Formats: sequence, structure tokens, C-alpha cells
Amino acid sequence: MHDTESLLKLLPGCEPTDYDSAADHEAWLRGRRFTLGASDIATAMGASGYKSAARLSLEKRGKAEPKPIPPGFAKWGHRLEPQILEVWAEENDLSPVYHNTRTVRCKREGLSFLTCTPDGLWPSETARAEDGSIVQSRSVELVQVKTKGTWDDWKDPEKGIPVEYQIQIQAELAVTGAEFHNLVWLDLIPREVHWVRIPRVEAFIQRMVLAAATFWECVQAGELPPVEATKDAYQALALAFPQVEEKTVELEDGDAYADELTAIRDELKLLEDRERVIKSLVIRTLEDARIGLMPSGRYFSTPLISETTVSCKHCGGELYTKAPQRQVRLQKARKKKHQKPIATLQLAALESRGILAAQTDESGEAPPNDEESEG
Repeated sequence: MHDTESLLKLLPGCEPTDYDSAADHEAWLRGRRFTLGASDIATAMGASGYKSAARLSLEKRGKAEPKPIPPGFAKWGHRLEPQILEVWAEENDLSPVYHNTRTVRCKREGLSFLTCTPDGLWPSETARAEDGSIVQSRSVELVQVKTKGTWDDWKDPEKGIPVEYQIQIQAELAVTGAEFHNLVWLDLIPREVHWVRIPRVEAFIQRMVLAAATFWECVQAGELPPVEATKDAYQALALAFPQVEEKTVELEDGDAYADELTAIRDELKLLEDRERVIKSLVIRTLEDARIGLMPSGRYFSTPLISETTVSCKHCGGELYTKAPQRQVRLQKARKKKHQKPIATLQLAALESRGILAAQTDESGEAPPNDEESEG
């Protein structure tokens, strides 16, 4: 028996399934539709950075195709998992760490819809049978491999490990019954492998499992989860209601929401105007300088974008030409030092001269021009 299969059977809370991402990746993907995986749980709780709970529920109900995983980090992460695990074990003098591609299912009553596919398994103090298979281990710890994020970000107490990864880790601990999880990630820029050992948090797991069960009940009942404040959730509504008929519904409390929407639009207009003012102040203060450095280490970068032609994505025909534009980008502090500033200036000095706003009358309406008034 393969060591990985032996170790999976030693995990107290789960049982192996027939789905193996390496043996048959397409079948593994199809199988995910009928279960809720560890990364799915993070999405169901609204913690995913690229998919909404609404879209996930539609995927599980077969009303939407699974949203493609963004290329890049994810693709290379899957390909490099065995090598990263090997380097991690070697650099930290660990016992053999086994790469895993088989999905396991939760054995707890009423939770068989919960599954996960740990990237690795790390046994300790193992005993083997005559055929070489592992029959006993003091503990089997899980391993999750990531290639997204940096050590500088994750060790920052204000940022820390992304919430969706923390949920995924606790979900895998919940499904398997394991006590510890090891988050291993390759920081691609310095090419260093880092490691955090994370214990099981029972209080959070209880709340998480309840949230997952509530979400799954919505899926089984053909209902959408609660409303989300994300663009992806809004876009998913077109998949939930693909047809619109000529029918009318009276909204008893609609006026209150309409008034709120109007106020929001007015506020957004003010904020957009203020954004343009700030960007203009930055450019006019910097003049031909590209970088505006701040005491915090953050800086404005103001590159000049040359004239570009926008073409139709369908026929390739030219639609219009974008004039050259000076952009203003707010950047985080960086390790590499900037050039020595040529001057010290203040944005407020220019703003104190006043802001020229569009002229309006007391009603808030712009006055008509001469041609319009004569008409």
C-alpha cells in the first residue's frame, strides 16, 4: 500500500474517496461539484478574493460553470508542490513528508458533504508492517503549499496570513480530525521557503462548520446565500435569473432604498471629484518629476502613458484613440531607496490658492449656455 494512502487512513475524522487530482484531474473537478471542499468553505463564508458565495452556490447546483482559477501563482503552485515539500523537509531536518493528491471525506454524521485534499502529510514516530506500509503514527500533520504572498506581508501583524487561507487550514483540520497544520509557502522573489505550524482552533471550527452546513442547506434547497457586497456576487445574479419577463412587482419599502441609492450616487460624485483634485495637485506639484515621496515611505508614481488606440475586440476595427495621459499611482513603501529628493514641497500650498469648481446656481444645476437659453 502506498504510504500516502496508509497515512490518510490513520487520520481519525475522514476516509479516502476515489477522487485523485493526479490520476484523473477532470473527474476530480467534476467530483467537487457534489461536495464542499476546504477552499469552498472560505468562499461560502465570504472570504474568497476571486469568487462569491452566490457564484459558488450556482456552480454546486449546476447553473454555472466553475470560475477558472487565475493563472500564474496557482498553476506553478500545483506543479511545484512536490519540490517545495521536499525542500521544506530537507531544510528543517524533518522526517519524510508525503505529497498528496487524493480527496478525503468527513466521517462525522451529517457532514459527509465536507471534503478536502491536503497538499502533504507529515507523520511522526511511524511504525510499518511487513509489507512496508505505515500502520501506526503518533500523529499525522497536514501540509498546505502556497506560492502567493510574501514573508514580509504575512509576518506583519496588521496583515498576517490571508483570512481565506486560515479558513482553508481550519477546514482541513475539521474534515480530517488532525491536530496541526503546516502552512508552507515559497516566497518567489527571494526564492525562500517559509513555514508556520498552526494548531486546531476548536471554537472557530464549530462556527465554521455551522456556516458551511447553512450554506449547503441553501444549495440543496436551490436557494441563494445571503446578499454579498462584491462585484462577482452581483454579476452572478445574471446566471441565477437568466430570463426576464414583462411582469411588475410592487415594492412597499422601495422608496427608502431608492433615496439611499440616490444619496450614494451623489456622494460618489463628490468623492470622484475630490480624487481628480488630489491627482491634479500631485501632478502640478511634481511638474516633470516622476516620484513624490512621503515621510511614511509611501510614494506617488506619475508615469506618462503615451497615446493608445482602442480597437473592437470582435472585429478588430479601430474605435477611438486615447490621448496621452499622466497617471497617479499610490505605491507602498519599498525596500530599495529612492533617489535623493531635489526639493521638499507641500500639496496644500497649491490647494490654498483655491479649487476651480463647476459653477452652479442655488438649485445645484449648472447654468445653461447662451444657445440653450435662447432655445
